[in-house]
Amino acid sequence: MPLKTKAYTEVFSGGVMITEKNGVFQLETDKTSYLFEVMDTGHLEHLYYGRKIRFRDTEALREKHP
Repeated sequence: MPLKTKAYTEVFSGGVMITEKNGVFQLETDKTSYLFEVMDTGHLEHLYYGRKIRFRDTEALREKHP
C-alpha cells in the first residue's frame, strides 16, 4: 500500500539523505544507496544495496515469480 504519491526527502547530518516515494525508501550516502519497500503485509523488503544509483523506477529491482 503506497504511503504517498509524491516523493518526500529528508536530509540528516553526515550527508545521509532519505527519500520516500510510493512506499519505497532510498537511503543515500555520498557513495552508496539502500532501497527497500513496505509490502502490503507491513513487512520491509530489501530491493538494493550498493554503489549509488538514481531513484527512478524500482520495478527492475523486484524479484519476479512466474
